[in-house]
Amino acid sequence: MDAKLLSPEFPHTIIVSCTDETLPDRLSHAWLLGSCGEDWTWGRVGTDQARFSFRNEQTSSAFQLRASGEARSLSLR
Repeated sequence: MDAKLLSPEFPHTIIVSCTDETLPDRLSHAWLLGSCGEDWTWGRVGTDQARFSFRNEQTSSAFQLRASGEARSLSLR
């Protein structure tokens, strides 16, 4: 991962598949876990991915579970 994307304040980073259509859902998952800028940050990675960086590992893991659960449910449709 590019060192410029890493922050010592938000060391737990996850890259998820993210289109313009799924971005609101991804942001909603993150907002349920805390405040943007205080507990997590995000940014686009190309056109079909997003980077979410979290202050602590527990929050990062919770987000990853939510995002992977959503991806599984979408693939079942």
